[in-house]
Amino acid sequence: MTQRRRADAVDWIWVAKCRLLGGAPTLGMFDAAVEAGDASVPLLVDVLSRRELREGELPDCSLLPVHAMRILAAIGSASCIPALVNVLTDPVDPALYGEEAALALARIGVPALPALERVLRDSDRDTWIRLGAGRGLMFAALADRRLRGRVCAAYERVFLDQRETDRRMVAHLAADACLLAAAGLLPAIEVAFMAGRVEPDVVDVDSVRIELLSRHQRPDAEAKELVRRDVREDYLSWEEIVGDLQPEDRLRIEGQVARIERLGAEPPAAGDDASVYGDEFAVRDDRDGRDEDDD
Repeated sequence: MTQRRRADAVDWIWVAKCRLLGGAPTLGMFDAAVEAGDASVPLLVDVLSRRELREGELPDCSLLPVHAMRILAAIGSASCIPALVNVLTDPVDPALYGEEAALALARIGVPALPALERVLRDSDRDTWIRLGAGRGLMFAALADRRLRGRVCAAYERVFLDQRETDRRMVAHLAADACLLAAAGLLPAIEVAFMAGRVEPDVVDVDSVRIELLSRHQRPDAEAKELVRRDVREDYLSWEEIVGDLQPEDRLRIEGQVARIERLGAEPPAAGDDASVYGDEFAVRDDRDGRDEDDD
């Protein structure tokens, strides 16, 4: 007897419906994935493991890793930390996937700090990867002020490390210390400047002094909002998505969703097109393993 699939199950059908809707889940799909908790983790980790999604090789897939990381952060399971660190250290696009991974790890909090600290200290890593880890630590301190002392200690070790040679990374880390309003780090930052371990074309010591001392322990509001905001505000309900469509277009999308639910879906591969503006998603008939179009 075939077990009936739960309507809120998080599997490749869930991914196929995201792609059908342009690459993002509805608010209801987002909430269902979070509520499913650990049951959602394997699928979302699988999404993050597929580098081709971050490379933009497949239609309507480039933002799937972003949504996966947000959901994993909301679930908060330590089991997903390795997958998030893998994205952080191989982001493809540091400004998009790297920062989203840093935010996700920061939202998970204490369990993620050791991994972030290791990446920050790893001198063999690329500048932007190490800086991403540093920003993850900064975001963690902004999300939970109780972590501030540990994060500042991690920053201080970098500023005082005589073996540190990545001047550009240290310069950006000093700028992030300013966003954190960590005035207590100023002596260590000045040591790094005097030792020539900071790239002056990125930031100069006088600017750092002024920024840190003028903040009076008030962190940057935008950086704080970035990690503390409710990402659910970025998602629309089903009715908000289809409510303004022409009746025939709405029926077509609802029919495609029903078809995916009925026949199942496989992991995306080259040649798939799930766009609501293109062909229908390639579905699988689970009864015999054949593509429906083969009949």
